Amino acid sequence: ILIGASFSFSMLSNVAWISEIVPPERRGSAVSTYELCVTIGVLLAFITNVLTSSWRSLFLAAIPIALFQLVCLCFVPESPVWLMVKGDHSQSQQVVANLGGTSAHFDHIRKVVIDHNTDGSTKFSDMLREWKLPFYVVTVIQGLGLLTGGINIRIFAERMFESVGVTTATADVLALLLGVTKVVTTLVAVGILDRCSRRLLYMIGMTGLVVANSLIAAGAGLPGCYNEEGCHEDTVVCSNDEALCPAMCGRCADLAAVLVVAGCVVGYASYQLSFGPLNFVIGSEMFPPSSRGRFLGIQVITQGVFQLVTTFLFSVLRYRITLTGVVLMHTVFCLVGMMFITFHTVETHGRDPETILAHLKVKWAR
Repeated sequence: ILIGASFSFSMLSNVAWISEIVPPERRGSAVSTYELCVTIGVLLAFITNVLTSSWRSLFLAAIPIALFQLVCLCFVPESPVWLMVKGDHSQSQQVVANLGGTSAHFDHIRKVVIDHNTDGSTKFSDMLREWKLPFYVVTVIQGLGLLTGGINIRIFAERMFESVGVTTATADVLALLLGVTKVVTTLVAVGILDRCSRRLLYMIGMTGLVVANSLIAAGAGLPGCYNEEGCHEDTVVCSNDEALCPAMCGRCADLAAVLVVAGCVVGYASYQLSFGPLNFVIGSEMFPPSSRGRFLGIQVITQGVFQLVTTFLFSVLRYRITLTGVVLMHTVFCLVGMMFITFHTVETHGRDPETILAHLKVKWAR
């Protein structure tokens, strides 16, 4: 519980702070850098877990990193936007200069704060009333990002491998491959975010997830493939016979493994090119400084809720409607997401929150 709460507070603070220290034209790559660091950390944690035989060693290995981060935080400056809100204009300007910013960046911060009359006294209920449409759009996109199957591929990939006869040792190696894929594709996303349409990346990501889910469904649905109980439910005749089971149930295992592994790789890459880094990027772009921190905080909460529901449903439904049925359900949500992005969202890249809000109102009024 303590680790989960600490991670949530850290996530909120990191995204809000990063979004306020960089100019708008660099906000996409800067905010997505946080996702890149998380993916690298997850990969390093997995490698550490493989190299150690004790779960205590895994937690002990994180202590020096946490202490190093704590020391570094003592030298991290306050957000120039926050300083401006508090009336410390000279210190805000100094921070911008120390971070390599320009006078134009400082002028933008000052203009944003003045235009929004950001003094911290605005009630959240008033903010929500004014910015409810962007909030709704961000929340729906966040929910769809989890329902499209990307997060379940990330969490349950090893179980998917084992369900088609892949050994545990091989599944560990494949999981490492997926971790590398995740880092590489996130790095690509960081490199192109400041030059690419957000809506286009979402569409590319969901198209890739449709392909990924289809590959997994095809592999898991092949007749005679292994599952965690031993054999495919269609081959009951050998479900209790270990001698006959490999010969009868394993005839499609190699092809199934190839399809499922390929689907997971495509799913990892597609999610990290879209939902992974983008959800908090559009959150930082859609809301003004006066409400950005609070809305990002709600994003953290809703992400946790959506992820809890999605992973729970996956764990239950994979035994009720099989893995094939679950990933086909994810495919349906991908198609719904593509329709939502096409008809109910607007481009946020390079636009201020007021312009985004105005365009959203026009689009939703049709």
